[in-house]
Amino acid sequence: TTAAASTTTATASTTPVTVQFPTVSKVVYIENLGGSHDLKVTFPSSPSSTITIPAGDKIEMTIKAGAVKVETASSTTNYQIYASLTSISRQRIEGIVI
Repeated sequence: TTAAASTTTATASTTPVTVQFPTVSKVVYIENLGGSHDLKVTFPSSPSSTITIPAGDKIEMTIKAGAVKVETASSTTNYQIYASLTSISRQRIEGIVI
């Protein structure tokens, strides 16, 4: 199989934004590029679990996911998401709640 990757750089706000991957992820790396606002990350498959990434910090997770939701508690912050992808179609895991 061929390894694939997906990269997104954008600005988060108080309205959640869903970033969908082309296929299911293997590893997800998220960096909060902002200088003063935390970034909140949830996964559609586990909406009650929130990961908070402080301003200027980053996280790497080995996780199978088809998408992530990002938002801030107030104002805006820039972020970057990099995902190492599998060949599993996103539709195969949608609707599975952890």
